[in-house]
Amino acid sequence: MDFWISASTAGVEQLADLARKAEQVGFAGVSLGEHLFTPARSDSSYPGAADGRMPWPPNMPFPDLWVAIGAMAAATTRLRFTNNVYILPLRNPFVAAQG
Repeated sequence: MDFWISASTAGVEQLADLARKAEQVGFAGVSLGEHLFTPARSDSSYPGAADGRMPWPPNMPFPDLWVAIGAMAAATTRLRFTNNVYILPLRNPFVAAQG
């Protein structure tokens, strides 16, 4: 069985070290999510948290998904990478298709 770790809420400066450590302890891969923006407040409940609040602050930076994956891949030798959130409708479809 393969185990993966999500690094979506890790700080940008932590990603390469996190990937190296994940590889060292035996994880098969790392997943990342991204958002181009998050609301300052929300009247609806966030389904992924017991208290209904988003687990990240509204001003949290999300790095470019593909650049972050490239940086982590350069820091490791066998990890696999994937995205768990990619908001395609907010992207230029021709730029997104290049990947």
